[in-house]
Amino acid sequence: MRFTRLDWVFLGFVLFVPVIPNLIYLGTVPPRSFWLGEFVTSSLLVLSPLLLGVRPRVAVVLLIPFAALTPFVSAYAIATGYPPSLLILQILREASREELYTFIVPLMVCSGIAVGIAIAYWRVAARWAHQPVPLGYRYRAGGLVLLVAVLAKDIPGNGIAPGAVILLSRLEKAHPTAVPVLTLQLQFGQNVIADRTAVLQHAAINRLAPFEAREICVLVVGESARKRAFGLYNPQLATNPLLGQRELILFRDAVSCGTATIQSVPILLTGQLPDQGQLLPYRHLGLVEIFRLAGFQTKWIATHEADGQISSFITPFSANAQERIFLNGRMERSKFRNPELKNDGALLAPLARAIRDEPGPLFVALHTLGGHMPYLRRYPPEFEKWPVDPKAREDMWRWVPPFDQHQREQIDRAYLNTVLYTDWFLDQVIATLSATGGVSSMIYLSDHGENDAAASVMPAGHAVLSDDVVNIPMFIWLSPQFRQVRPEIAAALAANAEKRVSAQDIFATVCSLHALAVPDADPARSLAMPTYREHPRKVMLLDCQIVTLP
Repeated sequence: MRFTRLDWVFLGFVLFVPVIPNLIYLGTVPPRSFWLGEFVTSSLLVLSPLLLGVRPRVAVVLLIPFAALTPFVSAYAIATGYPPSLLILQILREASREELYTFIVPLMVCSGIAVGIAIAYWRVAARWAHQPVPLGYRYRAGGLVLLVAVLAKDIPGNGIAPGAVILLSRLEKAHPTAVPVLTLQLQFGQNVIADRTAVLQHAAINRLAPFEAREICVLVVGESARKRAFGLYNPQLATNPLLGQRELILFRDAVSCGTATIQSVPILLTGQLPDQGQLLPYRHLGLVEIFRLAGFQTKWIATHEADGQISSFITPFSANAQERIFLNGRMERSKFRNPELKNDGALLAPLARAIRDEPGPLFVALHTLGGHMPYLRRYPPEFEKWPVDPKAREDMWRWVPPFDQHQREQIDRAYLNTVLYTDWFLDQVIATLSATGGVSSMIYLSDHGENDAAASVMPAGHAVLSDDVVNIPMFIWLSPQFRQVRPEIAAALAANAEKRVSAQDIFATVCSLHALAVPDADPARSLAMPTYREHPRKVMLLDCQIVTLP
């Protein structure tokens, strides 16, 4: 029995449904060139059973689960503006009954569509009980060669191992390959928690010269902070009226150790840059573990969402804190918006409570949302010094690059307001520490920078190697008592402030600030010591490649 025109229509339907989410990303998620490649790759993978000679009926049955997931993945893409991620699987695995009720209508609609798709596929499979593959040998051979070329395209320029990592990162974004790849990553993430817990088996950390007064160290990890938008570095902008009045040690040439949060935060917390193409430093002691082993009470307080234990592989580095607080929930960018979204100012109350309730030495990591998109949701209305027009306020979250002149202006205004709010927030952290007294320090640095809306690549975003993404604001505040009892530390910080430094240096620097003897804390990387030396500054890209900055 030969294929009819109707069979070719059915075949087109069968092959098209699983790649629908990729068309949504192609139209909404920059850069378009990347998603065009993902669309081609996914289309060839969906076609691969037929290219390999599998009978049409079997190929259709194999595609049923992926096609049935298409409505859910498409709804997620439309609602959040994100490609597939571990967040989807975390929602499925950890969502409470109340959270599921919030999405009950979309879930019912998507479930109905999924059932319809499954039934349609099953009927098509039944129709093709005996038909052979409707592709000739030449077409199948050509398609397989093209598929291999598309899958292996990153190996020639990067090597086998890094190329495989890049391929995996591509497969985890596109449907239908995202679901099985992310499922494997979820299982790996559970092993990561065990790795992070195991690092506490190390011997206790020695104190070189403990302070007699109470010690408090607050590490503030900023988010997407564009250095040249800070008035501290660019006096023409009045974005730091409060911090400008504080006695800060300002590092003028600091770079990030990653172009995205998933790389930069683990590296700056551990001081360890993984080898080319390797995973993050899960088995290394981080600042949370160092301070806990040294006898400090440790707290991790974040306005980043709580996505279970792995949270894009960042949360494991907070796993050993004695208290962890996540102030926001899932789906923060969704159209189904959380009316109780908390900005970074909400971190101040739990910080003050930790200082009040813990009379001994204390280490607090504050993981902020800073200037991460969507900018309009990062500051309260009273901080809108640079006005955003009402129409832009409603439409901005739907804008996609390239932006026109009006859109660029409105986006950049909103971003400057996030910096103004960050100025107030950090000033409040300093004020809280000042009122407490004792030997206290606040270290602030951004995980990476942020392109402006006029950037040629990834405008109003990051995860690319650009000046605005790599160059970051970084500064340290020391309490008057700290400066009095450790003047040599203040002097070393001031002497190193004009040198070329990296976020990777923060690990050794923070250990030196509070006199912690840590084997991995290289004195040549500590900005708090006169032994600091400039060194090649390396940055990990989103695809795990490592580049050395000139």
